[in-house]
Amino acid sequence: METRTHRGAQVVHGIIAVGLATILMAVLALPSSPFVFAGNPDIPLQEQERLVCASVDLAVAGARFVPGGTDFISRFNMTIPAPPLRAYLYWSGSDDESVNGGDSVVQFRVDNVPYTVVASTDGQFGPSQWEMPSLHFDFTYRADVTNLVTQGAHAFEVTGVDGFAYDLYGAALVVMYETSGPPQWLALHSGQDLARGHSAPGSGPGTLPTVFTFDPAPMSRTATLTTLVGGILPGEPNAIWVQTGSGTPPSFGYGTGQDRDIYDTGIRIATNALSATSERANWDVYTFTVTVPAGASWLAVQVESVPGENAPDLTWVGQFLELPDGCAGTPSSPTPTWTPTPTRTP
Repeated sequence: METRTHRGAQVVHGIIAVGLATILMAVLALPSSPFVFAGNPDIPLQEQERLVCASVDLAVAGARFVPGGTDFISRFNMTIPAPPLRAYLYWSGSDDESVNGGDSVVQFRVDNVPYTVVASTDGQFGPSQWEMPSLHFDFTYRADVTNLVTQGAHAFEVTGVDGFAYDLYGAALVVMYETSGPPQWLALHSGQDLARGHSAPGSGPGTLPTVFTFDPAPMSRTATLTTLVGGILPGEPNAIWVQTGSGTPPSFGYGTGQDRDIYDTGIRIATNALSATSERANWDVYTFTVTVPAGASWLAVQVESVPGENAPDLTWVGQFLELPDGCAGTPSSPTPTWTPTPTRTP
């Protein structure tokens, strides 16, 4: 029987899988060619897709990869209330090489229909480098599966991830669908931001806040945020922080070499909420709400690997925002707003 442990040896498909639990999974709207940076750094989250003044909601679900027969499999359920406008499948893992590593092709199915081979022609993050306990590289992939997803309650499976030599993390499905409700401002931020405490790994170190910008409103609004993060096991300390403001948001260190956290200036929204149960160990799809004050025009979010002997090796790969918009909304198709993500300046 296959088993998995945290921070161990290599994945051996069909026999024993003992591996690091730096899970990850992402949601991005990248160019079709892989986005690889010199030196294999991690990649702070940046905006990849946004919808403004649209009557659209977001559904997100996912699960970690677990042993299933001769391969590993991610199983999860989701209800899609209306026909999808866009549906993106993400999967992630870790390999022991950077140039030819990872697995850009998986098998995906809805309910009990036959599996469909899905290739990541829509985007890739990584490789991003970890140095310990041994040298390995994280990869995250995305594929447009809109033509395979329909309205209703469904069971989803992702398998065929046999190209990751070091470890497997999780898979997730992100669906945008039209509603008859009030218009919203919606954005998807993606990346591959690695952290072990505040000072590791060398490809980081630590996470950087990701910042959503939007038009201010004369009243307070409730924002719904969904976080995709992997690598945290039950008992490992973690937190989610937010900060709001008006005017031009701080740079938070992008491209300056002066990385800035919001742990002192922001509000701690969740403490040890990620991987709080064994079922969610190593892969989290975590949704929460925050109040955006009247007049605010930006919202920063940061996931923290709390420093200490038991600091988790986490990989933050997605942050999504739904915010009520004051315009007269009309349904529209998502518009990618990808710009190359800045690398950290040493």
